[in-house]
Order: sequence, then C-alpha cells, then structure tokens
Amino acid sequence: MKKIALIAILLLALVQANFAQKIPPLTNEAIKEYKNKNFEKARTLIDQSIISVEGKENAYTWHLRGHVYKYFFNLSLDEEVDEQNRNTAIESFKKSMAFDSKGTFKEANNDGLKPLVNSFWNDAVVIINSRDRATIAKAEHYLKRFIESRESIKSNDNINQYLIDFYKAFASANRKLMEAERDQGSDIEKYREEYDRVVESYKKVLNINSEEYTANYNLSINIYNEGAYQIEQMPAEPDLITIMGRQKEAVILFEKALPYALKADNIRPGRIETIKALRAIYLALNDYFKFDYYDQMVKKLKNGSGAAGSIGKEKFEQMRRDKESYKRLQKFDEE
Repeated sequence: MKKIALIAILLLALVQANFAQKIPPLTNEAIKEYKNKNFEKARTLIDQSIISVEGKENAYTWHLRGHVYKYFFNLSLDEEVDEQNRNTAIESFKKSMAFDSKGTFKEANNDGLKPLVNSFWNDAVVIINSRDRATIAKAEHYLKRFIESRESIKSNDNINQYLIDFYKAFASANRKLMEAERDQGSDIEKYREEYDRVVESYKKVLNINSEEYTANYNLSINIYNEGAYQIEQMPAEPDLITIMGRQKEAVILFEKALPYALKADNIRPGRIETIKALRAIYLALNDYFKFDYYDQMVKKLKNGSGAAGSIGKEKFEQMRRDKESYKRLQKFDEE
C-alpha cells in the first residue's frame, strides 16, 4: 500500500513540475496534502476543486482525484465502500481523459486506470475460486465491469480469450456446486440456477468459437449427466405417470446433449472420453446400432486395433432397463 502511494506521489510531483502554471489553487492544496500523506484532507480538497470554476474542467485536477480515490480503494476492507472508491477513481481518470484535449496526461491516465480495470477481473477470479453459492453469480457482474472499463485503456489484448477463459471457469465452478447438491440426492430445483449457468456459460464460449473442443464436450456431458441423474433418482417402485414423465424429460436432455458430443468428436476424432459419451447417449436414446458402433470403438481404443465383439441386442436392452447402467455411465468428468 505504501509503495503504491509513493509511486503515485512521484508521478504527481513530475506532472506538477511540468504543469504547475495550469493547476487550480485547490488542486495545488490537495497535492500538498497528498504528498504529506494527509489523504483524507487531500480527498476533501480535490472534491472541492472539481466543482470550482478553475477545476471542474481541468484535466490534471481529475487526474489527481483518480489517484486519491485509487488510494482509498486499495485501503478499504469494506466491499461496498471499496466499490464506490473504485468507481470514483475510474470516473475521475475518464474525466481527465475527456478534458485532456492535447493528450498531455494520456499515458499517466492509462497507467492509473490499468490496475483498477484489472481489479475487476481479479475480483471475478476470486469469487469463482471461492465456489460460494451466495456470491458465485456476482463473478459475472465483475466480468461485465472489466469489459466495460477496459475500453477506456484501449487494450490490445484479445477480449474473446478473456471471455472464453472466464466462462469455462465459471461453468466449472457452478458444476461443482451442482454436483454437491446431487451427492445429497437433491431435486434439480435445488440447483437449477447452477445448472442453467453451466449450460449458458458453455454456450457463450461456443458463440465465440464453435470449434472449442472442451466447451462442446463439457456442455454435452453436463446435459447428459442431468438426464442420467433424473433416471437414477427415479423411485424404486415408480407409478406409470412418474416413469413416463421422467423418461420424457431425460430423453429431451439426451437429445440436446448429442449434437455437442458429435461436434466434439468431429473436432478431435477418436478421443476415448468423447466416444464413451456418445456410447452412453446412444444407449439412453435406445439406438442399438449406434451404441454398438461406439461400444466397439471404446473396446478397440482400450485394447488396440484388434476386433471387438458386439454386446448383442439382448444385453443392450438389459442395460437400458437397469438404472445402475445410467448411474455408472453418468460419472463423466469435465475436460
């Protein structure tokens, strides 16, 4: 914290030396207090300066205000106050840019903004890694702030890669929360929000790059796993209406999962995890011939290129009737 404040003081001193004749009186007073580490007094003075006749359209005044509030942002431990200070600092650097017609403070404003902009990304990552159901959704809020704010610094970084990395990590974190509920035998309504986030996140990745193997594969198995879980959770002696309802819902999910599994196999042909997923989906969809095709492929990949025998229709039908088959096949992990 002290190092950040010292760097800011040195930068401000350099700018002040070059542009002293253009600095409004209240801003000059604020600089003195800032240098003396009287930061509260500096904040009061700079807030007065931006509403004064001399300071309200002065680029340096707004630039200094950005540094003052950045200091308080770095200092704060209260999330709400932290957010207010960060927003004020960003707004101030942007105002400085708007009033800086000659570009005098362009580089200095960019340097002031970059750590503030990156802090939104860092906050999103911290929330994702915490895997807290109460806060996980807020990660997307910080991503949006990061995207909006970075436009000010004219970064050359590939924004699409940031989006892909975020939504893959966001999906994975929500999947862990969802699986924790499944482990307790919870109904989907207990983890509906997490499930929806998983599906939507991978779709957002594919909207950016439809050839992303991991997103195709993970989206497929997460949709398939939900259908398999619904069948696994069916009561021991269900009535006909329950059976028909659950099977209908599960088949819809299996059909939704299939195109993404096929796409993943097309992107990286012959990967055993994808072949296993396709085998499971075709079993669930009661397609014996395609199940048998992928079942034999799995055996060949496991045992080399030798011949692999068919399990036969009778065994296939037995597997379909056995909930334990779905339970075993449901344990797909993400890439």
